[in-house]
Amino acid sequence: MAVITIRSGSLSLTATTTPTKFRRNGERAANSGTNCLLFINAVIRLLLLTTALGVWIISLIAVTTLHQMQKTLESIAEIKSGYPFRSRVEPDADGSTAIVQMKDIDDQDLLHVESMVRVNLDYAKDQYDLKVGDVIFRSRGQRNTAALVAAPLGSALLAAPLMLIRITSDEITPGYVHWYLNQPSTQRRLDIMPTSTTGRMIGISELRKFEIDVPSLVVQQKIQTISGLCIKEQQLSKQIAELRQSLWERILMQHANSN
Repeated sequence: MAVITIRSGSLSLTATTTPTKFRRNGERAANSGTNCLLFINAVIRLLLLTTALGVWIISLIAVTTLHQMQKTLESIAEIKSGYPFRSRVEPDADGSTAIVQMKDIDDQDLLHVESMVRVNLDYAKDQYDLKVGDVIFRSRGQRNTAALVAAPLGSALLAAPLMLIRITSDEITPGYVHWYLNQPSTQRRLDIMPTSTTGRMIGISELRKFEIDVPSLVVQQKIQTISGLCIKEQQLSKQIAELRQSLWERILMQHANSN
């Protein structure tokens, strides 16, 4: 216990407290200050990002799209089914090849290398091996979305029922195809396509005939940039909401424990 006496002329004020309380209050103040700085930083980043997003949208509107056309996927890409394993894949932690399966793509259509099963496989690797820029399509399930191989995977093999879309045309980018396939309007078109009688599955022949809009490369790049900025804006907005909630909780708790 500590005794603190404050004197001013003929007046004096004496209070008793404990070092623990001082330390606890100091820690709370420090945490609140850190939280406040994180909140302000996130708000500033969001404002800058929103400004950049507006500039890109204006530049997109200003671009002429006279050469926009529709093309089938088979006319701009090589499309093939993943490797049809006939038996259960036997994992090997030291295996030389990673197997990309449905489970390795999350609800945000991102590919997760860390969850891939590794095996020792010497056959069919060349035919089914994945490369940077490949688009992986979910042919089975309620969501027929796509994931993009954005970084080298090493030796990685695609397993059925996933399908590989490998761009062969210089008129379109893999990132644009990935974005286009995941759009709600595209998903609605895929929903009404003929599927397998044994379950919700889009056949490779139907996918090859599927038509997509192909604007100029300039427009494609702008769309990808704006899409990326929109995702970052959503992430920052979520972070700001969480920081705001945490900041208010700390402030209110400080007042609750101030006595």
